[in-house]
Amino acid sequence: MAQEIDFKQDFNDYEEAWKFLKKSVKHEDYVGVSIGYYRRDSSYIDRIDGKAWVNLYHYDLPRAMYERWLWVIEWRAAKCKCQHPREDITTTTCYYDKKTGDNEEALAMLNQMHNHLVQLLRKTRQLEDLKEQQTKQLFLLDYDDQQIVKLQNEIERRKSEYLRLRDEYNKKIS
Repeated sequence: MAQEIDFKQDFNDYEEAWKFLKKSVKHEDYVGVSIGYYRRDSSYIDRIDGKAWVNLYHYDLPRAMYERWLWVIEWRAAKCKCQHPREDITTTTCYYDKKTGDNEEALAMLNQMHNHLVQLLRKTRQLEDLKEQQTKQLFLLDYDDQQIVKLQNEIERRKSEYLRLRDEYNKKIS
């Protein structure tokens, strides 16, 4: 049972870190939606799969709006299927950040910042648990003090690394 609680706490730390990170770097989730089909009888042939893509509709929407109005996109795809009954209508989605787009380097930095935040949350939770255990003990052990100092040093290191990465990320985006 204790292990299940740890998994739940780890997941909560993971989610909390993403929410904090998105708020701190002003991350804007967007979705690109395309509705179309592949034309087989075209003179233009796509080099990848030998077919030409015919784009009927394309939207760039904030993710919250996309999730709320998904039925409109599905309805539009059904309408396209009625208008082009012989074609295989396809809806493609692409999730991206409005500021960075598909910049691989910025995404890698965002993931590194997220990892540091998750570790920071875990270490602060461990530090709080150690301090709570120390208040419950009758005799103070030198080993616990060493652990607390080690955890505090680790927390400071993670904080400084996170702040450095956040500054680099903001410079790269601006």
